[in-house]
Amino acid sequence: MPVLPDNTNIKKSKRARRMSIRVRHDGSVTMTVPYFTPTSLARKFLNSKSDWVNQQLSQIKSEQHSFANGQVIGKAHRIIFQCHEGPLKSTVRNNLVIISMPHGAEIDDPLLQKTAKNAVFRALRKEARAYLPKRLDTLAGRFGFIYEEIRLKNASTRWGSCSNAKNINLNIQLMRLPHHLIDYVIVHELCHLKHQNHSQDFWYLLETILPEAKEHRRELRSYSILYRD
Repeated sequence: MPVLPDNTNIKKSKRARRMSIRVRHDGSVTMTVPYFTPTSLARKFLNSKSDWVNQQLSQIKSEQHSFANGQVIGKAHRIIFQCHEGPLKSTVRNNLVIISMPHGAEIDDPLLQKTAKNAVFRALRKEARAYLPKRLDTLAGRFGFIYEEIRLKNASTRWGSCSNAKNINLNIQLMRLPHHLIDYVIVHELCHLKHQNHSQDFWYLLETILPEAKEHRRELRSYSILYRD
């Protein structure tokens, strides 16, 4: 019998056209199904995806609570834990995220990991400011899109978005992704300048520009956004 989290919720929706599962960063799992779907069928489908659900939960837990000494952060940084005479503090300098901790402290201490996470976000923001605006300009010019502004955010649920005012919002955590997935997210949002929905016209435009869009979309699902608590 598959083991699923206790806070797994099955929600029926009159707007849903297919069954879908969402694993949230608080560890909850929500499955949305068409309104008239029998509960037994919904549970059978959910159980068939239990391995995937637990894989996502494991990845989220790992990313949220454990940074290791020497771990690569983004595209150019590396995190270093070092002992020193003084209180816990963090520094982002050059290409290093330095976590200075009192002697005797353990790397997996929750407070230390939270300090590390906040420093990691600073490093990612630094990288994002240097890379994402230029890359957005390059791709917009290459494919003939015109946008108003770019805004960099540390969002907890979206890699990117496009507003009705034609502003492109990009998550600083994109810097954790391979370059081809960064491009996929950017082009995805650029396509929303012409289609503010996920209609067939939107997907046709996206796949015309990026023939590998479906493959990139599936690959993107294997990455979780770090939740800022």
